[in-house]
Amino acid sequence: DVYAGCVIDYKGRDVTPANFIKVLKGDAAGVKGVGTGRVLKSTKNDKVFLKFADHGGVGLIGFPSGYLYAKDLLATLNYMYQNKLHSW
Repeated sequence: DVYAGCVIDYKGRDVTPANFIKVLKGDAAGVKGVGTGRVLKSTKNDKVFLKFADHGGVGLIGFPSGYLYAKDLLATLNYMYQNKLHSW
């Protein structure tokens, strides 16, 4: 059992591009009642490492329920930078 001892915050239908963006932006109100509702609480003093495994596609990341397009991910990373949610 690879999940033994692990706390899974989001799984199944909760794993969506919209929820992923909300987690990165720290939007706890946006994921209230979804999964554990946990989001990033990073600051300008934190390094955020983001790893996502996918089979690949040009300009998108595949989710079980749809796609996260590169322009939306870049907009989210820019939002995080502008709002000091990580350091470079």
